Amino acid sequence: MALTAEEVVAVLLADDATVTAVRGTGDKFFVGIDLVPDTIERPFQHCVVTNTEPERHLAGRNGFVATTFDIDNYADDSGTCLDLARVSRLALDGYKGVITDGNDALDVIYIHWLDETHVTSVALSGSDRAVAYIRQQYEMFTKNPAG
Repeated sequence: MALTAEEVVAVLLADDATVTAVRGTGDKFFVGIDLVPDTIERPFQHCVVTNTEPERHLAGRNGFVATTFDIDNYADDSGTCLDLARVSRLALDGYKGVITDGNDALDVIYIHWLDETHVTSVALSGSDRAVAYIRQQYEMFTKNPAG
């Protein structure tokens, strides 16, 4: 069974010493569309896949899957948030390789950084507690397991 895009990103960021130095270890990376509880200690990251589709050319399928995903970086201050976004981009942008986790694996052809919003201050889950926030968008090309 192949890993999901979120699992690939989680493994890459957890294995990067510069990311964990800023973010810390433990429950600091969340996936999916669920709200992250306001009780989570910051900094942390939240990853959501926004689009997945087979990559197509005029000649037909090439066996790759293009996945677009967002990473939301949260911290108590803008400096830490900028640091977390920067080291995450360095860890992900341009990555190529095979990611394995247990018996699962996925051949990552390429991860490409697409865009990033500026630092803003928002409250989480309707809380009064404001945080610094940066959203990054990436595209990942993987080998289609069915392909």
